[in-house]
Amino acid sequence: MVISKNNYKSTITALWDITSKCNLQCLHCYNASKYFYSNRKYDLVFNYGVEKIIQKISCLSVTHLHLLGGEPLLSPNIWDILKFSEKYNIAVSINTNGTLLNSQKISKLSKFKNLSQIVISLDGPNAKVNDEIRGKGTFKKVIKNIHNLIGEFQNHKRNLVIAINTVITEHNANYLKEFPNIMKYLGIKHLLVSTLYDCGNANKNKMLGNKYFDRVISNLIKLLDISQNTKDIFVQFDAKPKLATYINRLFGNKIVEVEPFKCGAVNEFIFIDSNGFIYPCGSITQEIHNFKIDYNLNIMDVGIGKEFSLNKIFNNFSKVKRNTHTTYCRKCEFINICSGICPLYYKKSPEDIPLECKTVDFFQTKLFNSILSKSYIIINREKCKINNHIEKLIMKLIDDGDKVKEIINKLINNYKINGDILLNDVCGYISDLVVDGIIIEKIRR
Repeated sequence: MVISKNNYKSTITALWDITSKCNLQCLHCYNASKYFYSNRKYDLVFNYGVEKIIQKISCLSVTHLHLLGGEPLLSPNIWDILKFSEKYNIAVSINTNGTLLNSQKISKLSKFKNLSQIVISLDGPNAKVNDEIRGKGTFKKVIKNIHNLIGEFQNHKRNLVIAINTVITEHNANYLKEFPNIMKYLGIKHLLVSTLYDCGNANKNKMLGNKYFDRVISNLIKLLDISQNTKDIFVQFDAKPKLATYINRLFGNKIVEVEPFKCGAVNEFIFIDSNGFIYPCGSITQEIHNFKIDYNLNIMDVGIGKEFSLNKIFNNFSKVKRNTHTTYCRKCEFINICSGICPLYYKKSPEDIPLECKTVDFFQTKLFNSILSKSYIIINREKCKINNHIEKLIMKLIDDGDKVKEIINKLINNYKINGDILLNDVCGYISDLVVDGIIIEKIRR
């Protein structure tokens, strides 16, 4: 996302459902239970006037609006939102299902210089897979509209980031590896991969089973393997440090950045629903957790030109999210850079293990067992930072030509350390040395 700079010390992205209306009913739609069926809502906030709303949003230190829905292109107010956001120096990006991107709308969009990105949903690399999830005929229509969108912005010599967003489900998981082909055909470089939210239609259709993350991780790895050899294809997947590290260890090089995984609600982003009510994040508006909302803040309550502290309003939520590390999390090597379990689901129980992390543990154990019979050669000793005596000893044993299993056995005998702990620690350390280009596997001749 492109963030405009202004005079505020801190900047916030506002994720905004500008309408509750949508022309599709996707199998996995996370907003279905909130906006559809008996919970149908209407977009009353715009009765106050679009410019006044944008003014108030800018008073919250918001420098970037990400427009959601429903389908944002169904809102007649989207054009005024773009216009007044430009006036108040707010960058805008749009999440759309792409079916309504006709030539008239594309032409109008190309006029706004503050429009930095359009994210278009596509849940399959072909019509059969995509339309099973999003509805018959959507794939053909969206592909045509993407071609027209790219052509219009190229004609105006406008820089616009166009990204494809796909949500991994049981319907499309096995086809994830085919996305680089359709992206190359479209001329799009950015693929955003999302996991299911256990709410709305995904919850109603029971799409998030126990083996869900098995499918996610195994098929994500296939996609990354292919995209590595495909020029100009960038895959973005918001992975916890444990998953990112596992992927790098599997490939033996750093193909995913291991970044801090913290809850950004309130400090980095807020969520505004279609009636103007402000929340720390979108998940808090779903009926899938036991968190009690103890505030009732609407964008119209914000005073223009006054200092407004979201941290004070959302104080209760901020307290909950300060420490969501369970007993499991406290044993993790990434505790200092990972916020643990989502604050909305935190139960302070040792059994609380993020499903993603539990699945990674299963895959990583298989990886570690596969390297036990291998031995390694040090190729870049100067790059290696040794932090303790054990690491120094491991490097010596690698030098001596010991296999990984032999290194573990010698450490168990010499230091009486639990074997299971050593398996993870030693294999993890050796795998990281490979990723960092410090050692390579010794090839037997």
